[in-house]
Amino acid sequence: MKRLSCLVLLVLFCSVWCVPSVYSADTKDVKAAPGAKSNAPAPAPKSGQVTQCELARLLINVLGLARFLPPNPSCQQCFAILMDNGIAPADGWVTDKVVNKADLARVIVMAMKKQNEVTNPNDPRAWIDYLRSIGVPIDTIGESMEFVE
Repeated sequence: MKRLSCLVLLVLFCSVWCVPSVYSADTKDVKAAPGAKSNAPAPAPKSGQVTQCELARLLINVLGLARFLPPNPSCQQCFAILMDNGIAPADGWVTDKVVNKADLARVIVMAMKKQNEVTNPNDPRAWIDYLRSIGVPIDTIGESMEFVE
């Protein structure tokens, strides 16, 4: 019953938020040098884009970790429980940052506990390629989350 409710929540979330073009990481983002950071604040997400905070909340529900958090947890509480379980984007969790394909692939692989199978973990493209190699679609969050359970 719990999995069914998580699946219903996932479908509802995806029907509202998932737009395939949102998760496309252009090649400039994917091939950015490690450690290169911008001082500019993250832009506010456009309609239909998912922030890392929203992704963290969805992951918590799908993974069944919500029972370890208070009702209506803050983004920081969600990030903390995911990091305790070894799940984080390459640059760490950022509340208002829009999810890109590389970060989505990384957290999906980590949620599946298969990070040791990624050949080059420092290359964001390797995480995406790994998911594609095992048949996990990475074009929308909804499609990818089905493989987390």
